Amino acid sequence: MSTSRHTVAVIGGTGPQGKGLGYRFARHGHDIVLGSRAAGKASAVADEVNARLVSVAGAGTARGAANADAVASADVVLLAVPYDGHDELVASLQLAGKTVISCVNPLAFDKRGAHGRVVNGGEGSAAESAQALQPEAVVVGAFHNVAAPALWGDE
Repeated sequence: MSTSRHTVAVIGGTGPQGKGLGYRFARHGHDIVLGSRAAGKASAVADEVNARLVSVAGAGTARGAANADAVASADVVLLAVPYDGHDELVASLQLAGKTVISCVNPLAFDKRGAHGRVVNGGEGSAAESAQALQPEAVVVGAFHNVAAPALWGDE
């Protein structure tokens, strides 16, 4: 059985969800580029991911980059960013021709804690919003209920 190796840009790759999902992709043989507004921060997190991959046979590699550079170097893009600012960020990226995976949950935070936000009159999702903003990309939603601490574990 042959498996494809992809380069996956993880936008929001310095946060717990992005770092954990990136680690899982790399652990299973894909190269990852952790994207951030600050390339230096992304590089530091990539070093942390690479340190965990040293003993994993067949693992991919991790590196950090600014968001736009991460997207440019990848064939698959994972959006793991907070919903606040989501649409502005997605609109700014060059995603045409890319496969985009969104794990973004539209959440708001206030004195009640975290709660769901209504997207498109209750008829939409963050992934659908990303697709509308980037019609030349193929956008899918996945990994919405995967806990970040479990992703960083060894199992």
